[in-house]
Amino acid sequence: MLKKAFDGQENYLAKLAYHSWLTLQLGKLYKPNIDMLDDLYVGFVSGVMCNLGPGKTPEYMEGIGPTTEERFSRKKYEDLFHSLIELGTHAFPFNEWIKSHPESEEWADWIERSIVAEGEYTKDPEKWLLDFRELLINSRRNEQ
Repeated sequence: MLKKAFDGQENYLAKLAYHSWLTLQLGKLYKPNIDMLDDLYVGFVSGVMCNLGPGKTPEYMEGIGPTTEERFSRKKYEDLFHSLIELGTHAFPFNEWIKSHPESEEWADWIERSIVAEGEYTKDPEKWLLDFRELLINSRRNEQ
C-alpha cells in the first residue's frame, strides 16, 4: 500500500522510512546532550530571559530565540522536534543507512510507530521534552 501511495516519487518512501527509523532511535542509538537540548529549547521555543534578580522585572532578550508572537507556538515545537531528529542524520547518514536497511516490511512498522511517537510529542510537547530531558539525565548517570 505504501509503495503504491508513493509510486513515482523517487526515494520518498525510503526517506520516510529513514526519518521514521531516526524518530524511533532518538534517545536510544543517538541522543543530544542536556546542554544541547536546553539550547535547542531556548532557540526554538522559549527565548532567553534577562534582567533577572531581586526587584527586577524579567524580560526576554530581543534577538535571541523566537519573537514574542512566535514564542511557544506549535510550529516552533515542531521545528525543535525535527531538529532533534536531524541530529540522527549526522550519526546515521542516509546513504549508509539505506545500505544496511534495504526496503522491507520493517519500513511500514517504523513509519506506523513513528507516527504514534510523534503524536505523543505533539499532544504535549512540554511534557515530552521534560520526560526526554529526564531520560538524558538518567542515561548520563548510568554511563558514569
